[in-house]
Amino acid sequence: METLGVIHNTTIENKDYILERCLQTCTEMLQDRGCTHIERHPNLTECIESGEPCLRGRGLNKINVIFHNEDRVGVKIVRQLKENSNVDTNIIVSTEGPTTFTRKEIEDGTIQFFTFREVSLNITKHAIVPKHELVRETLPWSLSELPKIVYTDPIVMYYNFPIGSVVKITRILGAHEPQIYYRVVVANI
Repeated sequence: METLGVIHNTTIENKDYILERCLQTCTEMLQDRGCTHIERHPNLTECIESGEPCLRGRGLNKINVIFHNEDRVGVKIVRQLKENSNVDTNIIVSTEGPTTFTRKEIEDGTIQFFTFREVSLNITKHAIVPKHELVRETLPWSLSELPKIVYTDPIVMYYNFPIGSVVKITRILGAHEPQIYYRVVVANI
C-alpha cells in the first residue's frame, strides 16, 4: 500500500496490520452505535485511494467510515460529503484530523473526525475504562446539577453521545459494589 500516506515510517506489513486494527475498531464502533448490518469494502487500497467508504453501517443509523489518504482533512472533502451523502453520519479517519477551517465548517454533527491512532485500539475494551451508556430514564436531578463531560471526550466521541444527553458511568473498583456516576454531555466546560 505504497499510495497510503496515512501511516508514516512503518513497513508495508505494519501498515496492513494497523489498518486492519483500525477497521476492527471502527466495525465495533458501528456495532456499539446500533448498526446491525455492516458492509466492508472488498479492496481496502482501492477505497482509500478513491475516497469511498471502507465500512458502511446500517441499522438505527446510516454511518459511513472513510479512511482519508492525506494527513489532514480539508474543507473540499467535507463539502463534497455534505452535498453527496445520504447517511446520518460520516466518520473520517486520517493521520492528523481536520484542519482548523474544516472543523469550523462542520457544526451539525453529521461528520466526525478520528485519527488512526485513536481508532487503532478500542478504548471501550480497556481494563481501566468504565462502562458508559446513554441514560434513557428520567433522573431525580436537573441537568444543571450534574457534573459535565465534554463531547470531545474519547468515549463520548466513540458512542457519539449527543450534547445535552446524560451518560451513566459504572465503575467497578476492586471487589466493591459498582459505583454509578452520571454526567451530562456539554460542548465545552
